[in-house]
Amino acid sequence: MKYDEQMPKVVCYGQDWVVCNMSECRVHEEILQSLKKVVCHYKDIIYVNDNKYEIADPVTRHGDEVYKLNRSDGFKVSCSGISKKWYEIFPKRWFGYKAGIRQIKATQPDENTINVLIVGFDSTSHNGIIRKMPKSYKFLKTEMEAVILNGYNIVGDGTPDALFPILSGMNELQHPPAKRRYSNNIFLDTEPFIFHTAKLNGYETAYFEDMPWVGTFQYRFNGFLRQPADHYLRSFLTEETKSGQKWYSGIQNRYCLGEKPQYLFLLDLTRQFMKLNSKRFCFTFMGDISHDDFNQISTVEDDFVDFLKHVKTNLLEDTLVIVMGDHGQRFGPIRATFEGKVEERMAFMSIILPEKLKRERKDALNYLKQNADVLTTPFDIHTTILDVIGLKQHASDYAVPNSNMKRGLSLLEPISVLRTCADADILPYWCVCMNGDWKTVTKTDPKFTEAGVALLSYVNRATNDLRELCAERKLKLISWVLINENKDSRAGQKITNYQALIITSPGHGIFEGMMEYDNEKDMFLIKSDKDVSRISAYVAL
Repeated sequence: MKYDEQMPKVVCYGQDWVVCNMSECRVHEEILQSLKKVVCHYKDIIYVNDNKYEIADPVTRHGDEVYKLNRSDGFKVSCSGISKKWYEIFPKRWFGYKAGIRQIKATQPDENTINVLIVGFDSTSHNGIIRKMPKSYKFLKTEMEAVILNGYNIVGDGTPDALFPILSGMNELQHPPAKRRYSNNIFLDTEPFIFHTAKLNGYETAYFEDMPWVGTFQYRFNGFLRQPADHYLRSFLTEETKSGQKWYSGIQNRYCLGEKPQYLFLLDLTRQFMKLNSKRFCFTFMGDISHDDFNQISTVEDDFVDFLKHVKTNLLEDTLVIVMGDHGQRFGPIRATFEGKVEERMAFMSIILPEKLKRERKDALNYLKQNADVLTTPFDIHTTILDVIGLKQHASDYAVPNSNMKRGLSLLEPISVLRTCADADILPYWCVCMNGDWKTVTKTDPKFTEAGVALLSYVNRATNDLRELCAERKLKLISWVLINENKDSRAGQKITNYQALIITSPGHGIFEGMMEYDNEKDMFLIKSDKDVSRISAYVAL
C-alpha cells in the first residue's frame, strides 16, 4: 500500500544504573562490578492531582542497598561512583528515571477470581494492525485463539470517545462538564470509572498511559483530582518528559525512557503488575509509538509478540485479555481516502476469554464468536468486562430513547443482527453501516458548493473567539460532497444528510463534516463539533 512505510526499530543508548523488580530497586550488578563507592539519591515523584505533583526529599542508598518503593511507583535518581581501574580517576555519574510496583494492601485472589488485562495502542484500526503488525495479529488469532470483532464501530471522535465508554460505560456528556474550554475548575470524578468499581470489589488496579501532555482525560479535559487507579504513571511521565518538552526537542530520544523504548518500559511494568498476588485489573495504553505516525508501530512487533507469549504462558487460565485500538488514523494522507475514513471508525478489538470462564459458562465463547460479525461498540466492552468478572450488576442500564435494547450489551450473550447505530448510540457521522446509503453530489449541483461553504462557515464560527490564535479559513477546494437521501424519520421534518470534504488556507487544512439540510428552511445545520473532523496535521505557519 502506498501509504505504508518501513521504519527503523527504536534504538536507545546508554545503560541505566538502577533496576527495579516489583517494589525493590537497586544498583545493577554490572555497575557494582566496575565501580566502587557507589551512592544513589532517590527522589519519589508523588501524585497530588492530574495537574500537580511533588518531588520528595532525597533518600540515599550505598552500594547494593535496596531502595524500597513506598510512597510512589516512580522516582528520579542520581548516582555516582569511582572506577575500579586505577587509571580512571574522575568519578562517574548517572541520572535517570525509574519505576516499579510499590506494595499496597490488596485482596488475595481466590478460586473465583478473574483478572483483567487490557493493552491498547493509539490510532490502531482493524485493518491497520493486520498490515503493520501481522505477526502479532497471527499470534493473537492462531496461538491465543482471540476473537476479533469485525463489526466493532467507535461511537465518536478521538480517544476520549473510545475510552469514556470502555472505562465508564458512559459517554462524555454523562460526565461532569470538565472540558478546559468551558472551565478550569471542573474535574472528572473517579467513581464512575471501572477502576473504582473493581477496587471496591477487592481488585488492585493499574492505569498506565504515556504521552501525559496529550492525555486522554487531560488534553481537552481538566483530568482527575484523585488518582483513578492504585498504580498511575501520569506524574512520573510528566516529570520524565518535562510535560512533553522531550518529545518536541527532537526524535533522537523521543521514544526512549532510559535504556529502553518507552513502549517496552510500559510492557515490562505491565508484566510486573500482573505478577502480583492480588486480584488484578490493568489498563495499559500506548500512544507515542503510533499516534503521530502509524508506520512507527511496526517497530513494536517483535517485542509485542514476546509479550503475548508471556501472557499466553502465564495468564490465560484466569485472566480476561483484551488487545485493542481506540480508533484508526485521524489525520494524514491515508485518512483523506475512503479506506482511511472507514478505518478511523473501525478500531481493532480482540478478546481472549479466560480458560476458567470457558469451563464455567459453556455458551460464553460461542456467543462471543457469533457477536464478532454484528455491530458492537466500546459501550459493549465495558458491559462485557463487568460480566466476565462477576460485576454485571454495575453495568449501565441506559437505553437510547425509542430503542428496545440497552446501549451497552454483553458480548457473552446474543446480540441482534438487526441492531442499528441508533440503538448503539453511534452518531450518524461515525456509523460505518451508513456508508452504502451515501451518493455522490455532482459539482454542477448547487448543493455541492453550498455544502462546502456551510462546512467552512462552521469551522470559522468555531474558532471565532480565538481569532488571535486561529486564522480565518479560506476555501481552496471542495473535494467531494455526498448525500444521504433517506429522510429523517422524525414527524414533520424533511431533512437530508450531507457530507463534505474541503481544503482550506492557510496551512492546507483539510476538514470533513456531516450536516443536515432542512428542505423547508433551506439551510444546512451542523449539530455538534463531533460531526466535524480535521484530517490534516497542524503545521506552523
